[in-house]
Order: sequence, then structure tokens, then C-alpha cells
Amino acid sequence: LGARLLYKSYARLFCKLVQTGAYAITAHSNAAKRFLVAQGVPPEKVTVIPVGIDTGKFKKVDGPGLRNSFATEPGPLLLTVARLHPNKGLEYLIRALRKARAEIPGINLAIVGRGPLEKKLRDLTISLGLKEAIHFVSTGIPNEKMPAVYSASDIFVLPSVKEPFGRVLLEAMSCELPVIAARVAGPLEIVADGQTGFLVEPRSEEELVEKITWMVQHRIHAKDMGRNGRERVKRYFDWNIVVKEYLKIYESAIRR
Repeated sequence: LGARLLYKSYARLFCKLVQTGAYAITAHSNAAKRFLVAQGVPPEKVTVIPVGIDTGKFKKVDGPGLRNSFATEPGPLLLTVARLHPNKGLEYLIRALRKARAEIPGINLAIVGRGPLEKKLRDLTISLGLKEAIHFVSTGIPNEKMPAVYSASDIFVLPSVKEPFGRVLLEAMSCELPVIAARVAGPLEIVADGQTGFLVEPRSEEELVEKITWMVQHRIHAKDMGRNGRERVKRYFDWNIVVKEYLKIYESAIRR
């Protein structure tokens, strides 16, 4: 406990010194900028530059056989990639899946990730009678294989109750997946609601069910959302775009 308090005090002091002396500070989202400003950082010092991804690597690919390893039934496959942590809201997605299957039998869900809630979420899955519908992937998947994982799925869902950014949304959208995400910090700036996917209220099982069933029932529109998503990522979140924003700050500092 003493060491933890000492670390927090050091971090607070060190961060304050850095913030005071820095020429410029970058934040990954407007929510992060608001947090910094609330901590006393002058707003004019903070530039919002999002996390970037390589859209040349994250793109739709053929993944023969991979879908079958994630889904036990031939129906639509939902995917989430997240740490199994309370902030990710996965229990709400699991409960929503049960309700969605009442309307559209055969929907599967693959949960890729590890974390402290794994046993609790597995137990919930069994108690709801979803053992055959939900596949937990807790073994590590190399980054270069993730495009195949996204491409093997139909819809990406990130039901976080807290989400500072949400890089996995960019990866899924870049692989042309329509997305459903909670209306919180990061996803608000990534997802174009109604165009690249849907935003829902955090913890709302009803909205998750509504949007999941809509996408399954309107597959052509959902695919259009996926294509729109890739174009949005290429336009705003590709590393080539992000790097240029950082260069502007560096060049400004040099000319100072």
C-alpha cells in the first residue's frame, strides 16, 4: 500500500512537471482532452490525434476454416475482441445474445480475449444455456492473423461501459465489418452512427438486441455499413494520416 501511494504521488508530480513544461500534448480522443483540461492542462496545448492502424494490413481476407472453429451453428457470427474486464460490458452482450436468439435462432458469438472475468462470463454463458452458441478464444492470436478473424465474422460488437478509445473498432471496420458499440468516449468518435454501424446506450441489452437483429435481417445494408467503415478508417485513422498530424506538431515546435 505504501509503495502504491508513493508511486501515485511520484506519477502525479512527474506528470504535472511534464504537462507544465511540454510545448504540446496529444490526446487520442476529445474525451481524453477533456480529462487533461480538467486536470489543469491549458486546452490550447492539447491536440487531438487519434490512434492509427495500417489499413494495408487490416483488410478483408479469406479465412478458410476459421469461421467453423468459432461457430458451432451455421447462423450469423458476432465477434468481440476485448479484455474480459468489467469495463467491457460483456455480460450485457451475452444476455442480449440469448434474447436475440429467441428471434433469430442460430446466432453465434466469438469472444476473443483474456481477463479476470473469464470464469464469471463462462459460468453466465452456461447458466443461460448458451454454451453451444458462444465460443471463448482465450489463447493469444498473433496480430497478423487478426484480419482473418475479423473477416470470418459478420458483425463486430463492443459493448463497453467505459472505453477511452477502442482500437479494435478501427481494425474491425478496416476489415469491412459493420459495428455495434456503446455510446461512450472513444466509440463516439470512431463510429458514424447509422453509416458505419450503430451506437447504443451502455448496459442496454434491449438496444443491443435491436441492432443485432436489424443487421442480421438487413444484410445488404449491413455490408454497405462495413464498406463505409473501411472508407472512414482510411480517411481519418490510417497511419499515413495520423503521422502527418504528428509531423505538424514537431515542425511547429522546431520553428518555435
